Amino acid sequence: MKRGLIVFGVILAGLVVVILAMSQKNPYSGRVLPVEMTPEDESALGTHMAPWMSQQLGGLDPDTDAQGMVTAAGDRIAGAAVAGGSTYRFQFHVLADTALAEAYALPGGHIFLTRGLLERLENEAQLAGVLAHQVAHVLARHTVKPFTRADTTAGAVRRVLDRTYGVEEETEADTLSVRLLGNAGYDPRALIELLRVAEEATRLGGGRGFSLRHPFPEDRRKLLNEAIARTYAQGIPSTLTLGRWFAPEPPESPDHADEMEEHDPADSAAAVD
Repeated sequence: MKRGLIVFGVILAGLVVVILAMSQKNPYSGRVLPVEMTPEDESALGTHMAPWMSQQLGGLDPDTDAQGMVTAAGDRIAGAAVAGGSTYRFQFHVLADTALAEAYALPGGHIFLTRGLLERLENEAQLAGVLAHQVAHVLARHTVKPFTRADTTAGAVRRVLDRTYGVEEETEADTLSVRLLGNAGYDPRALIELLRVAEEATRLGGGRGFSLRHPFPEDRRKLLNEAIARTYAQGIPSTLTLGRWFAPEPPESPDHADEMEEHDPADSAAAVD
């Protein structure tokens, strides 16, 4: 009898944890998402799926310099997430695939970026923007929505590869990316230039790539500008940077300079929300 009560108590405690995980409002998206997993469950699932993910896309890139560059930018974004209260342990991986320009996020914090997308990025802030967008999907728990606690097979990885985010999820990820980039010391206007880079990469890839799997509202550029303006009402701090430049040389007048003219970096700094 006593043993039965103990077992029942353990089951009941587990159910309470699951119910709380399903009913609590997400602090990043502000929404209650119908997922049955705790953050610890998410991390365990993502760690199990990570080797399968690498195997499905040709393995990890052996270039240690490329991996180091992505890890450095990713760690700055992860640091901003942790400072904001996240308990996820983010890890960043470069995939060897050079034909596909893509980025993926697994539940719990494993982030993957293909070499094909990395080679198309123009500066460090754009790289950080790709990673911040994926980190944002994890923080908002978009990545865990298709899964249950029983998902531990290669089929779960296929669901990640085929996953298309909705407009609401993309808007949430974009808005959060602006904050993450700024908190990590990067100019969030790099996200606007990243739209062009991603669209070009998808077009050159024959319709395969980041832009195809991440459907955006037609006015996404406008929405990003509005998110930046809300976050930096007094102007973009001059301390925020594009970081290291990957292209041969910076363009003389980036497209986003005109679009964000009213938010000159020389304006007084404002705290990130």
